[in-house]
Amino acid sequence: MKSRSEIWVSYDILTTAAWRNFSSLGCTVVPPLRVANGVEKWFVYTPDEISQRDIKRQLEMDNATHISRIRELTLKSFLKVIFNMDFLSDFIDTMEALTDLQVKTIKQAYVNGYYDYPRRCTLGDLAKINGISKNAMAKRLKSVEKKIFECLFGYI
Repeated sequence: MKSRSEIWVSYDILTTAAWRNFSSLGCTVVPPLRVANGVEKWFVYTPDEISQRDIKRQLEMDNATHISRIRELTLKSFLKVIFNMDFLSDFIDTMEALTDLQVKTIKQAYVNGYYDYPRRCTLGDLAKINGISKNAMAKRLKSVEKKIFECLFGYI
């Protein structure tokens, strides 16, 4: 069984230049902050009189911050992100709970085109790659798909 570590890290974000600049403009950073591909994504509530250009200029003033994109979100879009955080958390937990063999199986099926339409490989092809029977391969795939679908359909 593989081990799993959960690490909780907190930062004193109030001391960063970007945070101070947001505050000086009357903006509020709304959790959660997200990090993807080395880029932090912040949800920021801005007063109506502050333009995106003003925000970008103020944040990039110290040359330590680079704004790659600013996108205005509607309230509906923002609420969608916030309310889907529970789903994302549960989905990540589901994926982390899969065994190494289950991850290998579903990834292999996906990469080889088993889920494409039309299929680029068959159950028999996957079974042959793994040196197992077609029936065993079907059981492996079904067990992974069941776990993923249980998580997905638990939110519908």
